Amino acid sequence: MTFRGNSLDTAPPAPPAALPAFALSSLDGVTVHSVELNGYPTVVTLVDTWSPSSTDQLPVLARVQRNQDVRTVPIFIQESPAQAKAYLAVAGYQLSGLTDPDGTLVAALGAGAGPKHFFLDRSGHIKKVMVGVLSEQTILTQLGSF
Repeated sequence: MTFRGNSLDTAPPAPPAALPAFALSSLDGVTVHSVELNGYPTVVTLVDTWSPSSTDQLPVLARVQRNQDVRTVPIFIQESPAQAKAYLAVAGYQLSGLTDPDGTLVAALGAGAGPKHFFLDRSGHIKKVMVGVLSEQTILTQLGSF
């Protein structure tokens, strides 16, 4: 911790070494458990439907999601499956994902607003965290290193 002026400045908490266990709903209402993400290099991206940056990231994630060699899992923060599905339909994005309506996974990851990307190896360990809008090439390059 450092002091700057009259405020206390603290660094954000580091993400855990592995993706925390979770059971979240898909956009179709099916419960998905964190262990189901194992087996493929995976990027878990936290997104907010209200954020322009997340809106810019969604079409990129949709393109990456078509790649059968990797997994792309957008998680809609504090949205119900119905809300996220309606948002994607109106925006015209062909994308599957999960919802974290209560923000429990976001809290466990120590994450704030998206887009925030957690790159996982095949066993679900977090190997890299990146913030902001990423290109398709950047995402695929990161996933290819696991």
